[in-house]
Amino acid sequence: MMAVKKIINLAVLGLSTFLVWEVLFFANTLIKPILWEIHTIYTLTLSTYVFLFIRINDTYLDVLKVGLRVSFRVWLIIILAFVMQNRYKNQPLLLTFTFVFGYLEGLIDLNAWLKNSPQKESKLFNTDEKMNRLYKTLFYMHFIHILSALFAFVISLFLQ
Repeated sequence: MMAVKKIINLAVLGLSTFLVWEVLFFANTLIKPILWEIHTIYTLTLSTYVFLFIRINDTYLDVLKVGLRVSFRVWLIIILAFVMQNRYKNQPLLLTFTFVFGYLEGLIDLNAWLKNSPQKESKLFNTDEKMNRLYKTLFYMHFIHILSALFAFVISLFLQ
């Protein structure tokens, strides 16, 4: 019964994240055309993480985290170099990779933090159990995605 409640909570929070993005950028000419891509990439990144989390041992997940962290830094430098020189026409592709790497790295970091947290028990979660860590990680990531929308909205106010 508790698992069903957690799934419903995640679904409601996930829909809320999409709603926040839609409401904030409904009239924004810069972001509105790519909202569907943002939602798709975010959802696919979460789905990939859930698959990796369920299928891969925590040790290998930590190794993957290191690889993603290095890749994220490299992609970020590449994007900055290309944007500064205005020579690369496929900037959205690089931005997509950065988005995916950043969120996957964040999800894996959240899991590692919960796994190693000194406070393993709380009123809502027992983070010793793998599936509870998955739930809590996704829960936090939805809030981070909402904060990202708010941050992007504030930045977009200065760009218009």
